Amino acid sequence: MTRIKLTNTLVRKALPKDKPYSLSDYVVPGLLLTINPSGKKTFSLRLQNFKKKLGNFPVDDVSAARQKSIQCYADHFEEIKIKNQRKSTIL
Repeated sequence: MTRIKLTNTLVRKALPKDKPYSLSDYVVPGLLLTINPSGKKTFSLRLQNFKKKLGNFPVDDVSAARQKSIQCYADHFEEIKIKNQRKSTIL
């Protein structure tokens, strides 16, 4: 999937197609904008083996989605760090 720099103008101009499709941001890896055939535009973050919904456009704009995704990354890495510490104390 090609990654592009998502902007509010680009998101506004993205048109729905017959099938849902996603645009991937290169500023924050894993940040996706999914455009559904109904025209609904949803931001989500893909992390390892799961996807987390961040919000809908225009309620959340691109900068808000980036901030939420960065916070999700921080929370995710903190959880991994805690799990690794627990494993090391058990051994």
